[in-house]
Amino acid sequence: MFVDNPSAIKATFHDLEVSNIHGDTKSIKQFSCSELFFHSIFNKFWGSYNKTGNVIIQPTVYSDKTTFLNWEIATDLVGDSDYLGRVLKEYQLSLGTFYDRVYQDTIDKLVKLTNYYNSQHPDQVPLTYQ
Repeated sequence: MFVDNPSAIKATFHDLEVSNIHGDTKSIKQFSCSELFFHSIFNKFWGSYNKTGNVIIQPTVYSDKTTFLNWEIATDLVGDSDYLGRVLKEYQLSLGTFYDRVYQDTIDKLVKLTNYYNSQHPDQVPLTYQ
């Protein structure tokens, strides 16, 4: 794919640490599997696509979790950026739907837990899930 189109690789870089929305920094070597998955899909792939129109991929996985080489890839690899853009948009919408469902399921569980707690402590001021 890249032999005939080397300009599709926009940049390469190492992934060493990540800062969350609160400014806390964590070494990527200390990430759990779920944190790596979330970071790869949401932060690198979709975050980059939404900001630049390019995607970031990790072409290989190193089992020792010491090297994270990333490639920033142009999304017009097939020569029809409109088509690929539409495909990526559909994936974006489906992931958004997935995220919305997970979020709503989490809220529903918190509401149930809160209601149960309130039913077990009727003499206290009722809590909300927030």
